[in-house]
Amino acid sequence: MWIKKTPVFTKPYTKKSANLYSKFSFKYGRIEIGVQMPRGDWIFPNILLEPNIKNNRNNGFSKDQIRLYSRGNEVLQNENYIFFDGRSVFGSVVVWHDTNFSEYWTVRENKDELYYYDAPYNYTIIWQKDIISFMVNGLHFGDITNKTLLERFNEHEPVV
Repeated sequence: MWIKKTPVFTKPYTKKSANLYSKFSFKYGRIEIGVQMPRGDWIFPNILLEPNIKNNRNNGFSKDQIRLYSRGNEVLQNENYIFFDGRSVFGSVVVWHDTNFSEYWTVRENKDELYYYDAPYNYTIIWQKDIISFMVNGLHFGDITNKTLLERFNEHEPVV
């Protein structure tokens, strides 16, 4: 069940990074950010939701993350010649186990051959108890529904 709240509008953020720690926290909900991703090789802009607590794993700090990102590279492909450059957007969860991590992701390729750094887009993460959904400009492109993964995030205090 969604609770309708009055949206909060802020001035556009033009710095290279935004750290919103200690500004707000929540558990479950929708976060939507309108931004033009930067262009450039090896630039890795991403929207992160991280737990706002310490825990006993990972040297006292939780490193688990909910992420939405697109790379700044004009051309980037893996060893199988599959492109994952600035024309693709990814939604993922990262789960840490001591010093190793696993990333579980979903991807959307821009079929128009447009790069996500060419124009502003609205990036959305919807976090519910049983699903984490990802959208770009209102178009749904993927979900994380694995119950074991979601339990890791559901046990955390609100994220920031």
